[in-house]
Amino acid sequence: MKRNRPIILTFVMVLLCVAIMGALMGCSAEDGEVGNIIDRTLWDMRGYPSQQEILERLEEKYGEEFGLVSLNPGARFFQGIAFPQDNPDLHFSLEMKDDEGNPVSIEYMRDDYQARLAEVYIEDKLTPVFEDEFEPGEIASLRIEVGLFDRREDASLPPVDFEWLPSDGLDALATTEDISMLTTIHLMLESVELLRTIEFEQLEQLAELIVEDVGIPLSGDLYLRAVEQNPVDERYIRWTVEDGQISEVNP
Repeated sequence: MKRNRPIILTFVMVLLCVAIMGALMGCSAEDGEVGNIIDRTLWDMRGYPSQQEILERLEEKYGEEFGLVSLNPGARFFQGIAFPQDNPDLHFSLEMKDDEGNPVSIEYMRDDYQARLAEVYIEDKLTPVFEDEFEPGEIASLRIEVGLFDRREDASLPPVDFEWLPSDGLDALATTEDISMLTTIHLMLESVELLRTIEFEQLEQLAELIVEDVGIPLSGDLYLRAVEQNPVDERYIRWTVEDGQISEVNP
């Protein structure tokens, strides 16, 4: 029996180490906060807002409840990722540093929730349009990307005081002076043969349809690709909008 004691003690120590590491690196489900204990300690030591402050700030700003996916005290940009409670798959970024990399107080936290809302809004508008323009089964997927950038401070997220919701309409988004926008539409087709039949004139017609008929008054890019990825077969068009009309189109 004595001969087995070292083996038993070693086994117990291994289990104890595993338990301690699990406590240090695992997420805390009991208090509802995200992150392991090391990241959470660094987060507090560096002076970032608490998780409760972040959630309360988002709720105050948008009038709904949110959750956190992650917080990263060492990130160069976008220290956190959050989501609205009624749509857990809609992730958006949080930025809590100033230009010098120092943590800021909660009232100066930036986020790009409006950009994600704009993407959903535009996709809902464009999905039936593209389904009408193509035959059933020809479209594999549609993805929208919207970037909102602070003109005043040359920042990669909207100004802290920027306000926009889908109920305001895209005209309000297009005419704001505080931000610049980059709207990119990715349309994936099931067949590379179909993609090869599309001419630039047809892309121009799609751009006019998007802006003037559907009423998406934003400058943007439209990429058409096939599931069988081949950059040579990519179709691309960029347009500029002024006063709700296309003023410039480039291949």
